[in-house]
Amino acid sequence: MPLTHLTKNRRQRVLEAVVLLSSNLGEEEVVWHLTRGQCSALQAWQLVMLIPMAFARVVFEPAGVRFYDHYLAWKKGAAKARRRLLTSEPLYCEAVRLGQRLAATRRLEALYQVVRRSAEYTAIQQLRQSGSDFGNIRLTEPSLVISP
Repeated sequence: MPLTHLTKNRRQRVLEAVVLLSSNLGEEEVVWHLTRGQCSALQAWQLVMLIPMAFARVVFEPAGVRFYDHYLAWKKGAAKARRRLLTSEPLYCEAVRLGQRLAATRRLEALYQVVRRSAEYTAIQQLRQSGSDFGNIRLTEPSLVISP
């Protein structure tokens, strides 16, 4: 089945973001580079937030770490967050697929360069240093601020 234009575009954006996230650039610099092309600022920030989260799941779920299947989406100024399924985010799903392909081909360094940017990685490392086994780690649901 041929890829649609949107799917190709999404895959290209995720690949471009992974290359940038694998570098030493800060998050704002990554967003700046992404928005120089046809990527909107909102989409660029989604890539910066969702790709490390997706890669962390690919790396640590097989080791026994448990993740929530949703996240809390906060709109600026809102008093309450909305719960959203991560799998409803096409960029997240594409990042998971790419992460799985990298893992299957043993391109682990490419994965870890991006995983290290995630809050999940930081939390897992702190729990491991305090003596927790991977199988005993269940992370809280992530929260993301979504632009209006």
